[in-house]
Amino acid sequence: MRNSGLLKLLALYVIPAVVVLGIGGIFLIQESADDTEASLAAEPHEEKLSEVFASGIRVYIFVTALIFLGAGFKPLIDA
Repeated sequence: MRNSGLLKLLALYVIPAVVVLGIGGIFLIQESADDTEASLAAEPHEEKLSEVFASGIRVYIFVTALIFLGAGFKPLIDA
């Protein structure tokens, strides 16, 4: 398999960064292992049907806005 140009350019930075952040993450996880049970505990919250519909409407409006935004930029992209 042939190496891509992007891999050749970024491998020098990405591979050591992943290794260093992985080793750093090991130490951070060990320090906060005591609080795991407290952080995972949550109070049960039952959503109302109106909240579910409101959330669905917000998602629909967001997706519609993204479609309109894409349509608005289409003349700029075509030019």
